[in-house]
Amino acid sequence: MVSERGDDKAKEVTPKTSDEGGEETEKVQHGKATSNASEVLPGCIDVMSPYFLLASDAPGHVHVTKLLRDGNYGEWVNDMLDALFAKNKMGFVDRSIPMPTPDSPYLQQWMRCNAMVKGWLKNAMERDMRNSVRYANIARDIWVDLEERFGKGSAPRAFEIRRAVVLLQQKKAPVSTYYTKLKSLWDEMMAISPLPKCLCR
Repeated sequence: MVSERGDDKAKEVTPKTSDEGGEETEKVQHGKATSNASEVLPGCIDVMSPYFLLASDAPGHVHVTKLLRDGNYGEWVNDMLDALFAKNKMGFVDRSIPMPTPDSPYLQQWMRCNAMVKGWLKNAMERDMRNSVRYANIARDIWVDLEERFGKGSAPRAFEIRRAVVLLQQKKAPVSTYYTKLKSLWDEMMAISPLPKCLCR
């Protein structure tokens, strides 16, 4: 009886060497690894989240064709909208991601992303314009301020574009070059002052 009990104890203590035991050990180790990963990275953000920032992101890392100046807002805003959409940060300028409440766990993440978007906007402007929005608290304030100054309500700029369209001549330029300039002016004019929709039936 002693030997039988000893054998039973030996069976309990000896680790399993079969495939089944290996699978069980592997599952336990995998479970421990998963647990450790969750403990090391408790606040990791999904890459599809608007709060996600790449390690390489910096205030000067969003590029537009030309820096914002007086007269090229239509071209600039289209480039910036594309850049913000690609970075999944449109919500910080179109108000779809409002500032969380002070007790929200997302407040710090929102503030980091807001600061980054502010940096992107400022670094895409000429120095004089940058100084005029330097003390804005949120990216949305900068966006609205620029839109009010240079956006759809800019009647003088719309007049300048119409005049440029009328005065534009092909001369010795190729047709493709002439058409490109004309289309660029026309597209900007439509962005600033779109034609009224016809409601005729």
